[in-house]
Amino acid sequence: MRKKFLAAKVNINQNIFNSNVKDLISFIPQTIILKPELKKKNSKWTWKFIDIHSLEDDENTLYGYFVKSRREKKLGIDGDKTREYELPFLAAYQSFFIYDGNREILVFEETSDISRDEFTSAFARIIHDTNLLIGELVIEVIPQKDVVYNQILRMDVLTKIEFDLVHPNFIDKDAYRDLKDIIRNEQATRLKTTLENVDGLNKDGKMIHSGLEMVSSGYGKVNAYGYSRVASRTKKARKSFHKFKSRDNVEMTYVDEEADQKTKIDTLRGFVNKIASLLS
Repeated sequence: MRKKFLAAKVNINQNIFNSNVKDLISFIPQTIILKPELKKKNSKWTWKFIDIHSLEDDENTLYGYFVKSRREKKLGIDGDKTREYELPFLAAYQSFFIYDGNREILVFEETSDISRDEFTSAFARIIHDTNLLIGELVIEVIPQKDVVYNQILRMDVLTKIEFDLVHPNFIDKDAYRDLKDIIRNEQATRLKTTLENVDGLNKDGKMIHSGLEMVSSGYGKVNAYGYSRVASRTKKARKSFHKFKSRDNVEMTYVDEEADQKTKIDTLRGFVNKIASLLS
């Protein structure tokens, strides 16, 4: 049995234009080490950091568990009636994670009880609510770049593409400098845009290429729609429709369930380094 771990990029978003943004980034591991709790409004679940440690050779890289829990109630018999009893323990589900605070890379375990969207949403919220100076975070899972490009290029006709992008941090890439400049010049923390043409978009266009590069670097997500022409016995070719979501095709690794702590951490650190090289 193997456990699945996904890679994500943690982005300062709300306060990205602050002059002290590098200090804000350093506040994230400082906040995690406090092991705060989060109870979302209208939610029965409480989130908490448990058993948090820093690496001996890097105090800005933390590992531990992100746990969601709730009080459980069971129906019991009381004399000749039944009533609900609150159990004396919490029902809890946990996800192991490692966070590299120097490179803002988060690797976390996805389970049947904690999905990628649930984890990233709660993780970002608990950091923000515990330290308001940091502001809103946007955590994006990192898609497999080759898959992103291959899935879009395999469409004979790309009819629609939707980008949801956030302002990049300090890594400047020529591949998306034009889009980054637009976001920065307009003082935007986020850019949502849709390109659409029923007859087909230019898949080699500069904006599409820049957007895909930003998504592949952990600064957003993309949805793409289109179709391919399939040979048919009739004179008219049949259309095979495609829909692609970058959040469904992410960088991941696996760790044996029986692996000891050192093996697990070493494996995940190696994965973090691989992701860092992909993003640089």
